[in-house]
Amino acid sequence: MDKNVVLNGNKVTISTTYPFRIGLISDLHVGAQHGIFPPNFKDSYGVTYQINGGQVKLWEYMNQFIEKLKEFKINTLIVLGDVIAGKNAKELGTYMIGTDLKMQKDAAIEVLGHICNNVPTIQKVIILRGTPYHSSRDMPVEEAVADGLTIKYNVDASYAGEYMYLDLKYNNRKKVLWLAHPATGAVVYPETALGRDIGQFLQAQATGKLPKVDMIIRAHKHEFIELHKSSIRYMVLPCWQFYVPYDKAVEWYSKCQPDIGGAILLADEEMRLRPLHFVYPNITDPEKYITFHSKNDPYKVEEKCLSKK
Repeated sequence: MDKNVVLNGNKVTISTTYPFRIGLISDLHVGAQHGIFPPNFKDSYGVTYQINGGQVKLWEYMNQFIEKLKEFKINTLIVLGDVIAGKNAKELGTYMIGTDLKMQKDAAIEVLGHICNNVPTIQKVIILRGTPYHSSRDMPVEEAVADGLTIKYNVDASYAGEYMYLDLKYNNRKKVLWLAHPATGAVVYPETALGRDIGQFLQAQATGKLPKVDMIIRAHKHEFIELHKSSIRYMVLPCWQFYVPYDKAVEWYSKCQPDIGGAILLADEEMRLRPLHFVYPNITDPEKYITFHSKNDPYKVEEKCLSKK
């Protein structure tokens, strides 16, 4: 007996109205050699910065994501922290374009301004604080990014601090989102840690310590994960930084390959949540590939270098 089941699809168009259309990005790490950076950026001293081949690809991916933001007519953009790379104190500036926080802040404003300029339906931008290491322990640089975005691009941008509750209300229905940059950790099985987090949220709600939450959105891990369990959705956002070869990342090389991209969250008139993710192909460094030729000279090495622009 043939166990193969074949379903032949037929095209049907289903129209749905979405009062809420939210774009979600995180972990831009502007200022790092592996993070997204605006092309031909000029700092306040008149110094022009050229982006490398990996950053050229990141910028292409960002423009592809912008097309999705336009397609879904996003009305709110939320940035879940690590907008800049920071001082890089532990590594003493390794893998950095520059450690000047003002330069990084201005470049981050230009990246977010590029998004807002190209998605005219965006009405509001909300930025949360990321890891203090990728900002400043003295003050939240993300707040300065929000202020600069408002001043330079005339965008309604605000800083929401370390975490926030976001109430979505429509036709006497409501959904509550809880958003923050840090994510509970588990290197090998991250889904287990997220499931534990859901259980702890439910316990806190049941004992009256927390209000009901319909969706948890976090970042920081540079990988996209989505769970839907026990009436709570859970999403961890991808990033805008390709692989950085620091010691622990080399030790966990296969595990530490990032998911690059962003997400869109839709809520329909029944307040049903529909998360969409857009993850783009990984970026590997051609400089790390060395080819030995077997013909004529077996020891001849072909070198490939990451193109600089």
